[in-house]
Amino acid sequence: MILSGEAHYNWKGGRSYDTRGYVMISDRHHGRIAEHRLVMEAHLGRKLKSSEIVHHINGIKDDNRIENLELHDRSKHCSHHTKEHWKQGLFNEFNQYRERDPNTGRFKPRVHLPLHLGMFPLQE
Repeated sequence: MILSGEAHYNWKGGRSYDTRGYVMISDRHHGRIAEHRLVMEAHLGRKLKSSEIVHHINGIKDDNRIENLELHDRSKHCSHHTKEHWKQGLFNEFNQYRERDPNTGRFKPRVHLPLHLGMFPLQE
């Protein structure tokens, strides 16, 4: 007889971490699901849509208190993280490759070509 779930000797309560640092819960009703999604579902009293993202306000992936969770749609979640990355300077390394066009206000790529091509022997 193969033991699984709660009957298995190595059962740890069905709580584990995935490779991204999120707490995962295993049970027979949901299978394996992220704990922060379960917490938000319980708070709202409904299942979450696949398009809904649960955001950790303080950025700590295993802090699943309801006061630390916000419900976003995908576009709002992406724009939130993009703004955060700009504030933290994560995109600053790309600024050397672009400049703002004064006429349109849009960014255009900036290409730098090396001026020094090296030293070559003279042929006689």
